[in-house]
Amino acid sequence: MGTGTIIDIALWAASLFCGAVAVSGCAQMRRTRGGWREAPAWTAPLVFTAAAFALLTVAGVLGPLSGFLLTAAPLAVVTAKTARAWREIRKVKGAGVATRTVLGLLAARLRAALWNAREDVRDLTGPLRRAAGPAGEAAPVQAAPAPAPSRGGFVQGLVAAARDVPPLRDDGYLGDAPSPETVAGNVFGEGGAMVPPAFLALAEFIGGFDPDGDEDELLEFVAGCAAGVIILAEGFEDLAESLLNDMGLDPAFAIGFVDAADETADLSGVFALLNDRYHVVYGDIHEHVDAGGTLPHDARGWFHAGDGGAAA
Repeated sequence: MGTGTIIDIALWAASLFCGAVAVSGCAQMRRTRGGWREAPAWTAPLVFTAAAFALLTVAGVLGPLSGFLLTAAPLAVVTAKTARAWREIRKVKGAGVATRTVLGLLAARLRAALWNAREDVRDLTGPLRRAAGPAGEAAPVQAAPAPAPSRGGFVQGLVAAARDVPPLRDDGYLGDAPSPETVAGNVFGEGGAMVPPAFLALAEFIGGFDPDGDEDELLEFVAGCAAGVIILAEGFEDLAESLLNDMGLDPAFAIGFVDAADETADLSGVFALLNDRYHVVYGDIHEHVDAGGTLPHDARGWFHAGDGGAAA
């Protein structure tokens, strides 16, 4: 097998991989409540779509002009969305922080897309693997196994190693967790901890978010917050692994960051409920428009909203 053939196979394999991740990302958006119009982010699927077209162009499947256009079109959309986010962050924190934040968000979305694609593959192949059993032999008939945990083997192993250690909030030796007000006093009071710059930048980004009158931007932001806290939870799990393996700390302490990951990930459900509440509040308006109804250009002024002329 010549070098050229190996390169061609590698290019085809890479393009198929990128295409599969893009399709998985589109399917993930389609499963999102509200459908395509209110999907969280097109960023990752568009990036992987552009990568697939670029690889096919290098492989000679697509002509230079058509390959360039097919690659540039999705990248142009991603660039426009990224530039808008960068400008918003720059207003409150400066160009340097804006660049780092935007790149971090982009990396998080690509990482989430890869994770979702992996889960899709596992869902598709799970029944085949369970039916085949070890070494391809037919598996005996048995009760359906419990759903596989979403966490990796490390976290499962850590939980098993420290199974006698209760979660932080249930540890009677530690007492009750202090209130947010008490923690804030310790953090911001004299001699308190310094807030990491990344958290300050994130707080300013959230507080300074402006949907600019765009419903899609607002709903994408809510969905992005849900995805963000899940990524943050994964960071706590990665830290637990580092403390245990690289520094040799006791599992009873390292597992505390797994507890922190659990509580952080739970916050994603709050944002899901917030998204649902938006649809409850404005669902009637959407149904009116979807049924062919129209709204005045200045709906608030037309219906005298806010001046006592309309019911609350």
